[in-house]
Amino acid sequence: MSETPEKTEYFKDHLVVRHADGKSEKTSVPDDEGAIIRVGRELDNDIVLTDARSSRYHAEIRRTEGGGLQVKDLESANGTLIGANRIKPDTWQTVLAGQTIQLGETRIFWEKAASS
Repeated sequence: MSETPEKTEYFKDHLVVRHADGKSEKTSVPDDEGAIIRVGRELDNDIVLTDARSSRYHAEIRRTEGGGLQVKDLESANGTLIGANRIKPDTWQTVLAGQTIQLGETRIFWEKAASS
């Protein structure tokens, strides 16, 4: 018996994006180690921001060995924060579940999957 898409989705990690205009969206995090999610204002990003304080190609988020996440600022004009700490450009930084990634006025939260 196969699982329904809704149940399968329940067992995936998600990024919850709270845009500067107050709208929210949720996107699945790929399970594959090294998979990259690109974030910024350009339409070819995986997560497209409407925030004027974010850069066209602002940051990348990747899956790490063991199912973790890291974020890298792509030398954006206004930087990227994890919690209240600004991260160095072009350096992968570990993100813990529940921490906030801030890009301009946009906030991204890592929502861990339910255990299967």
